[in-house]
Amino acid sequence: IPLAVWGLSVSLSGEAGYGRMADCFAQPLPRLLLLLLVWALAHHGFAGLRHLALDAHWGVGLRRARQTSTAVLLATALVTLFAAWRLFA
Repeated sequence: IPLAVWGLSVSLSGEAGYGRMADCFAQPLPRLLLLLLVWALAHHGFAGLRHLALDAHWGVGLRRARQTSTAVLLATALVTLFAAWRLFA
């Protein structure tokens, strides 16, 4: 998070700072790191929603729990693929 805050402050400091951050994210490694961050955040969010549903006693059975875990993985994969398409296309 500190690195993201630093990058945001540099990009908002002016036109030169924005250009500096744009040049940085034109490289493949920062894009891959950003994609990894998107995957982690999406998985954390969808799994959190699943756990909230489990706390409400929805999907507690084994069959439903497996379905919701598969749904979390698929939703995370779709969000990550969309982010990859936007980052690398």
